[in-house]
Amino acid sequence: MSKYKSQDTISAKEGRFFLDGIEMFNCVKLELTVEKDKAEIKRLGVRMTGHKTTGMSASGTVTEYHATSNVGLLFQKYKDTGEDIYLDGTAVVDDKSSGRGTERIALTGINFDSVTIINIDAEGDVIQDELPFTIEDFNYISPLNVTF
Repeated sequence: MSKYKSQDTISAKEGRFFLDGIEMFNCVKLELTVEKDKAEIKRLGVRMTGHKTTGMSASGTVTEYHATSNVGLLFQKYKDTGEDIYLDGTAVVDDKSSGRGTERIALTGINFDSVTIINIDAEGDVIQDELPFTIEDFNYISPLNVTF
């Protein structure tokens, strides 16, 4: 018998994202991927290439409705002063209808890679911005129910 129930599946819509303590109400989607850096290990007499983890990196994208100039102003500050801004954030997944609990993940050292300054279109609908970023670190503040 499975220990998971269908109602425990988590809805992607039940998330929130806080950037420097302020909830991004115009956020449509948040995605973060962590990748291992690996060195190939080749040895005499062994036909398969081994792999040694040597580090990690993380990058992601925030998609938001264009409702503020906040990220564009970060880029302007860097352009004008040379000061690059690193922010901290918290991602929260809290589907009350699931029995899996609330997941909170802290993201530190968020640094945006690019921003579209102007995006107007006579045939367009609402403006959405895709904001790619990298982070310096992540930590689970409260993980979902741990099973191993």
